[in-house]
Order: sequence, then C-alpha cells, then structure tokens
Amino acid sequence: MDALGQDLRYAIRTLRQSPGFSVVAVLTLALAIGANTTVFSLLNAIVLRTVAAEDPSGLAAISVTDARNHQPGYIYLETFAAFRAQQRSFSRLSMYSGGGILRVEARGTAADAGVEGIMPEYFGLLGIRPADGRLLTDADLSISDVPIPVVVIADRFRRLMFGRDHSAIGETLMVNGSPLTVVGVTQPGFAGLQADGGTDLFVPLSVLRGMSGDPKRPVRAANVVGRLAPGVRLQQARAEVQARWPAIQAATVPPSLAEMEQATLRSQEIDVASLATGFSTLRRQYGTALTVLVALSAVLLAIGCVNLAGLLLARATRRQHQIAVRVALGASQGRIAQQLLVESVLLVTAGLAVAWPLAFWSTRSLNVALSIARVTPLLHSLTPDARVLLVSTAVTVTTGLLIGVLPAWRAVHVLPGHALHSGRTIAGGVGQASVALLVGQVALSMVLAVGAGLFVQSLRHLQTNDEIFRHRTVLWTRLWRRPGDRAILDRTYWQELLRQLSAIRGVDAVAASNYFPAYLGFPGVLPTDNYTRAADPREKVPALTELASPAFFEMFGIARLLGRDFVWNDDERSPAVAILNQTAARHLFAGGESLGRHIRVTESGKLAEVEVVGVVADAPIGTIREPHQAVIFRPLLQELGRTQVPDVHVRVSGDMSAVRAEYVRVVQSQGHHIVRGLFTLDGWLDYAVLQERLLAGIASCASLLAVVLGCVGIYGLLAYSATIRVRELGLRMALGATRGAVVRLMVRDGLIIVAAGTGLGVPCALAAGRLLGTQLYGVAPSDPTTLMGAVTVFLLTGVVAALLPAIRAARVDPMIALRAD
Repeated sequence: MDALGQDLRYAIRTLRQSPGFSVVAVLTLALAIGANTTVFSLLNAIVLRTVAAEDPSGLAAISVTDARNHQPGYIYLETFAAFRAQQRSFSRLSMYSGGGILRVEARGTAADAGVEGIMPEYFGLLGIRPADGRLLTDADLSISDVPIPVVVIADRFRRLMFGRDHSAIGETLMVNGSPLTVVGVTQPGFAGLQADGGTDLFVPLSVLRGMSGDPKRPVRAANVVGRLAPGVRLQQARAEVQARWPAIQAATVPPSLAEMEQATLRSQEIDVASLATGFSTLRRQYGTALTVLVALSAVLLAIGCVNLAGLLLARATRRQHQIAVRVALGASQGRIAQQLLVESVLLVTAGLAVAWPLAFWSTRSLNVALSIARVTPLLHSLTPDARVLLVSTAVTVTTGLLIGVLPAWRAVHVLPGHALHSGRTIAGGVGQASVALLVGQVALSMVLAVGAGLFVQSLRHLQTNDEIFRHRTVLWTRLWRRPGDRAILDRTYWQELLRQLSAIRGVDAVAASNYFPAYLGFPGVLPTDNYTRAADPREKVPALTELASPAFFEMFGIARLLGRDFVWNDDERSPAVAILNQTAARHLFAGGESLGRHIRVTESGKLAEVEVVGVVADAPIGTIREPHQAVIFRPLLQELGRTQVPDVHVRVSGDMSAVRAEYVRVVQSQGHHIVRGLFTLDGWLDYAVLQERLLAGIASCASLLAVVLGCVGIYGLLAYSATIRVRELGLRMALGATRGAVVRLMVRDGLIIVAAGTGLGVPCALAAGRLLGTQLYGVAPSDPTTLMGAVTVFLLTGVVAALLPAIRAARVDPMIALRAD
C-alpha cells in the first residue's frame, strides 16, 4: 500500500507537469464515459429495471392481437374464467387493464392519476402487501353489492394527495366523477406494472368497466397477468396457452357482441411474454433505437480508449530513458508497470468525475423530452441510479487498466542498454504500435461518421415530410371531458367554443380534429377503415378517417385542390359528406372525377353512403413517415360520438403566454372539458421525430468527437515523430531538400494513416449500415454520398492534423538538427 500511495502521488505530480496532455486525456474520457453513462441510464430505466414485485422473473403477460391489422385486442371474462380452470402453467392469474389516466378529486385537490383495473389475485401473484388498510377481495368485484365501490391507492399517491402521515383509509375519491372509497394503501415503492408512468389507483376490473362510459359491455381486459407455476418455463407456458386458447376462445365468445366482433375474437392471435420489466410504451417505441445508441456509445468509448492508449504510449516512449535509469538502479518491472497503470487509472478516474455531472444533466434533458406527451410524470427518473453509477465506475476502472496495459508492457520490455542510447533505436517499434492504434481509431471513427451521416439524412427526409406544418405558430391540446360528464355535445357547443377561442386577442384562426397532430408520434398502428366506391363495393381501400372542423385545411396550409371546405351546416342532420386527399382519390377513383361521387365504409353499418365534396393535397396526418397515406376527412359534427375529446388548435399571432391562459379559461368556462397540457405544433413535430433526433444528435456529437480525437492523435504522433526524426530531417534539408518537401513528407505520413484507417473503416461502416437499415428513412444504408463525405472529412482531418507539426519540422535549422543527439 505504501508503494501504491507513492505511485499515486508521483502520478499526480507528473500529470500536473503536463497540463495540456492531462486536460485532453480527461476531457476525452469524460465525454466518452458521460455518453455511455447517459445511454446506460436510458437502457436501465426503459429496458432493464424490473418491477417492484416478488421474484419478477416469474411474471408473465398474456395478450391478444387482431390477426388482420395487428391491433391489440381484448380478453373477455368468460374466456379468462374457462382458461384459468383448464390451464396448468400458472399458479395465479388475474385479468388486467392498465395505462389509463383518470381525473381524481379529493379534499378540493384535483390530479391526473394512472389506473389499473385488476382482480383480487393481482396483489397475491405479485407478492404485494398493504402498508395500510387492506387489499381487494372477491366481494369488491360486484358493483351492485356495495354502496360505493372501493379503490386501493399507491403509497406515492397517498403522500401526494393526503400527506406523508395521513392514513387515507376511508377517504372518498371522485374518480372521473364516480365516488370510490379508499380501503388500502400499497407498500412503499410499488406503483403497479406500468413501467413508464407507474400506477396510482388499483380498482376492481368491473368498477373500471362501469366508469368507462359503456357499462353494459361484458367485462373485458387488455391483458391477463400471471405467475408461472414452479418448474414451468416461459416457453412451456406459451406453448400451452397457444394450444388451449383457440378452442376456449371459440366456445366462450360473448353472445351479446355484434357478429363482426365475434368473428374478430375468434381470429385473434395469442402470445405470452415475460413481465419482469412491466409494460412500457417507451420500450416499444424506443427499444431498437436504444440498442443503436448503446452500440454508438460503445464505439465512442473504444475510440476514446484507443486515443488515450496512443497518447500514453507516446508519453511512455518519451520517458524510456528515465524508466531505463530506474530499471538500471534496481527497480522491478512490476513496480514500473504498476506506476504506469496507476497513472492511467488516475486519468480515467478524473474523467469519471467530470463525466458524472454531464450524465446527470443530459439524462434530465432526456427525461423532459420523453415526458412531453404525458400528463403524469415518468415514475422512474432517468437520472443515473446506484446501479448505473456502479457500472459506470466498474467500466471506468477497467478502461483505465486496459489503456495502461500497452504502454506498461512496452516500457518494461525494452532493454535498459538500448533505452539509454539515442531514442532513434526504439522509435520504429513504438511508432508501429502507435500507427496501428491510430489506424484502428480512424476505422472506428469512420463507422461513427457514416452512421451519423445516415441518421442526419434520415431525419432531414422526415422533416421534409412535415415541412408544410413547420413554423406555424399553432397552440393545441386534446380536450378531456370533465369527470362524470358523458353527455353528447352537439353543434351549438362546438360552434360556440371555437367562436370564443377565435375571439381571444392574438388568435387569428381556430380549428379542431380527431387524430392530427396527436398521433404523429404514435408508436403503434393507427386504426383504418375500409372504404369502397358505392357503385362498386368489391374493391376495398384502407384509409385513415380524420374528423375535422371548418377552417382545418386553411389553418395547416393543406391545399384544397377540388370542391369545397367543410361548413358548420355539415352536421348530423345534413347529408353525409367527405373530403379526400389525393392518395385516397387516386385509389378510389383512378383516372376519374371524384367530386359528387359516393363512397361508404364496408366495415361498419353506422355510415350511410357519403358524398365526396372536395379533394385536398396529401399531408402527414396520421404519421410523419407516411405523408401519402390515404385519408378520408369527415366533418366533425357528423361523427359526434367519436369527437367528444378532440384536438383543438388556435393559430397565434400575439403573445403566446397570454393566449395560453385565455385558452384554458375559455375551455373551462364552457363546463364540459378540462385542459391537461398545452403544446405548440413545432414542439410536437419535434417530439414525433424524437427517436430520429436522438439518433442523429448523439451520433453527430460522437462523430464530431471522434474526428477531433483523430486529429489530436495524428497531430500528437507526427509531432513526436518530428522530434525523434530531427537529425534525419536536418540531413535531408542539408542535402538540398526544400521546406515544402519536408512538409509534404510529414503530411504524406498523416495521409497514409488516414487512408489505411478509412480503407479498413469503409467495409465496417457498410456492415454497420446494413444493421441500421430499419432505423433509416429515405436513405440507403450504403448511401455513396455519405460514404464519400466521411472519407473526405477524414482525409482533410489527416491533412489539417499533419500540417502544424510538418511546418514546425520544416523550420528547423539544419545545422542545429545535425548536432542534436
């Protein structure tokens, strides 16, 4: 330990004597480690963190999807009961619906809360105990047998609504206008199976069904959750479920459902998946992108390590004479190697100290970006937790040891007699190792540069799709109904609401819609309707049905090509009309006139024939990735059952903050809706391409850092080369070589390194591009422009990095150089 302490103090003194080298090394590692810590924090929060339950590895979820459109389906109580009685793979099962947000009022305070509809077995299969009161029982499932339905709340929600020390048992919550009595509080730390935002309320599934606005529909749930029986593996459970489910489903379809719904249930596909990390929309939306980010950060860390290893190798080489003297005086090779390793570990530890604040800042920024579409905060902060910091520390120490191995090995394997002579005798061997490291660094940097170029081009292509909407100062939100208010609001209400919003000072246009722009960043598949020509119902055209008010197209700059706009008289009492976008018109009426023609929806008996009254230009209404998706626009007032919670937009020409306040006041004054959050159109468009922005931004920063590191590495190697080749260069100039020839010689050496690195990096970048294909939009993985751009950047980097040491070498006086030892 005394020797280790001496080596530590010596390393500190040595690094303080070379502040330039120390600063470059620490910043290099800080950026690389900070990026890795940030990405691992994302990975930990979204993918790796398990639910706060007993033995989460034994949890599984059963889900169904529609075989035709792959939309999530529902599991009905009759099917669940029959399956539970026959199956052998699960020790406990519960129907489960989660992810909803309800409005909760208690003691004069209102808040939005996450809710899960469950059965009493839910808490038992998770191993959850009450912190206060009791959990749900079978008696709580029947709404008719209790005067007021019950609810169990999470400990975090109890503290939010009632304070840390309040029991909350017996309190009455108004949940979406329905009274619920609190009978229990879950143990601290548990907030359900929703990994993204967590859950605050746990209500009997039958109670949630009654609060949904359609209490007559049979009880159903989006999932079944269960605990695997002892000795049963997930694959075995999946095999049993897939074998038993079709027959059980066919025999238990609720007869009260419409024939079309019954047919859909019989054709559903069933699957079983691990539930150890809970349900997560963020995981589904960003999981693949996270894998790419992990790879990018790993490559960046590798580049930083290679760069620092090269710097340490050059530094150790310059100290060979000193090290040889120590060996000659009796120092052991182990002690020399330990001293060099301590120096490298000290550098990366200093880098870690700088990296952590960067990681904390970047994860907070990412947390804000990921939460923009939520009305409740993320349950788990992305701020690095103990596990992330522990892994970061372990990686740092390992990195320090790895980058110190080569310089230490080289230092202790040079004979003292050779080292005590002129540095020229050892330059060749060390030069080859340094060159090899730089070639590898350039190759890795090429992979980052090409990846960054592909992601940036992909983002630009996506942003070109929504350019029609960019820079429109539009403020919007989805209006949510007040708790318990289920009345169908008619034309009078909507026309008056939009009139009052248009009267706000600073507002020059108002419109409403159903999907746009809320679903631009939707991670799933948007539901479409099948349309046909009324005169020929054989050919079906799938199209997104968007509901819009008058002035919608004008507000968002969507050109009207034929016919007219919607008017307020297009209501439930007037003939059904529609406006088609170009793609829908082309598919439905190829080569023919569409105005005045009639279409109908083939999958629903609710729509009569609809007359086409207009055609508008294509625009990304459902998703930015599909600007030419077929869209059928219908008047807002002709589909009142589907437009009670629309997106309402105001175009702002005045003070944005004043308009925000007035917007909320006007909506609340009408007495039917609440505002949970206001968004700008530009901000929402950025959120819709958040994944692409993350990939392009992080890859670009990593690529820029890689280029800078490459420049520093080439400069350092050539500067050191010029130092040890001073006699050779002096001799060349004494024999007639011009200063320009010396500069060209040094620049050539830099270009040789870059050329070798790019030659090795191009096939690696092409292979990486093929792996990234699913994350790209509008650009090929082997895009030649991107490849040539990356090659050009690194060739220029080699020239720039070589010029300064080359010019300094060319200025050496030949006579002074020839006298140098």
